[in-house]
Amino acid sequence: AEEGIRYRSPYSGLGDLYKRQVRFIIESLGPADIEEVEINEDEKTASVLVSDSQLSLAIGKEGQNARLAAKLTGYKIDIKGKGDSLESQKEEE
Repeated sequence: AEEGIRYRSPYSGLGDLYKRQVRFIIESLGPADIEEVEINEDEKTASVLVSDSQLSLAIGKEGQNARLAAKLTGYKIDIKGKGDSLESQKEEE
């Protein structure tokens, strides 16, 4: 597992399967710095949180990274920015 990344899943019993899915997602979205991955096994979705500056890098050119992650895992991948660029703009004003 990557250091500094939070993984959230209500399915603690899935163990290796869950870790493998998270690994596929992180590797597919690289070289972006992933902050958090949350998997919903029932809905087959994964929410990925990155800093705003990493958002386009995570999605990839024409969405190729997101599509690869979806293809490898079979999940719908939702990549979101933390909104940190909005906070820094407010602080500057």
